[in-house]
Amino acid sequence: MAPSRTRPPAGAAAPGAVRQVWANPILWRETQTRAYGRKPYLIKLLYFVVLALICYGALTSFTTREPYQAAYGLLPVAFLSFCLIVTQSVTAITSERDSGALDLLLVTDLSPKEFIFGKLLGVAYNVKEFLLPPLILACVYAYLGLLASTPRMQTDQLARYNAESLVAIFGSLLLLLFFVLIFGVFIALRVSNSRQAVLQALGTVFFLSVGTLVCIYLIVINGGTFEYQFLSFSLFLIAGIGGLWWVLNGELPSSALTLAAIALPPSVFYVVTNVLVGKPGSLESAPPLMPALVLWTAFGFTIAAMMIPLLSEFDVALGRTRVEE
Repeated sequence: MAPSRTRPPAGAAAPGAVRQVWANPILWRETQTRAYGRKPYLIKLLYFVVLALICYGALTSFTTREPYQAAYGLLPVAFLSFCLIVTQSVTAITSERDSGALDLLLVTDLSPKEFIFGKLLGVAYNVKEFLLPPLILACVYAYLGLLASTPRMQTDQLARYNAESLVAIFGSLLLLLFFVLIFGVFIALRVSNSRQAVLQALGTVFFLSVGTLVCIYLIVINGGTFEYQFLSFSLFLIAGIGGLWWVLNGELPSSALTLAAIALPPSVFYVVTNVLVGKPGSLESAPPLMPALVLWTAFGFTIAAMMIPLLSEFDVALGRTRVEE
């Protein structure tokens, strides 16, 4: 005869169905619960409204070909996505710290990989609506033949030129989206004040994108002569490198992060000017391989320089001391 089981009293039973938690509880919380309330739904709705307005203004001007036509839609959409992704990435850490939930991690055996990759994958899942539009828009521009221009007498090479540019832009967008995703978590773990963490993350994204364009515009409005703006350009570059060094290093400086701070601003400036100048004396686009390699190298190195401290200094970032046995 099977042993009889006594039912627990009604008051001791858990209300509702029991939810199965995954092996990685961080990833489960980010993807299977409303960890951030209903506010993200409102932000996504506003994002799609702005996205529709940008695309409507950019995609309805295809009847007349203009220089840098793809930039009118691709740049604002990409910049908006970068800002929203880095903000969500920072909030994923600061919201738990502000609510006191992050302190619970101090008494658990949660490994660095479980926490970091759980957060990164969870944030990527929550911001998937921001990740896809820039990539889709780049494919649309390539299909319409607006990502690159050919010499006047070689219009039959337009498809090849656009395919090459799409590979370079697609890979660069993926890398930049991954960079802002990691950068937000990196800053949030090193800066205890939530508002300062968000401001530092957004300020860095603004400097590397809009700040570079403003610097180039200062040169253009002075007749395109670089020597007239050399001093202001140098001051802008030095201030940008110094600010980026301060943001990346914080209280835990390293030679790798210092090198990343020095390499990023000139690399972004080189890539943007290479695209704007193209092949001098013609309307042909510059080959996309070299700018893409410069961008991939600079940002890829920076991502590695951030990921190593995130995983190896996990206990230090959370204020937890690891006991050596």
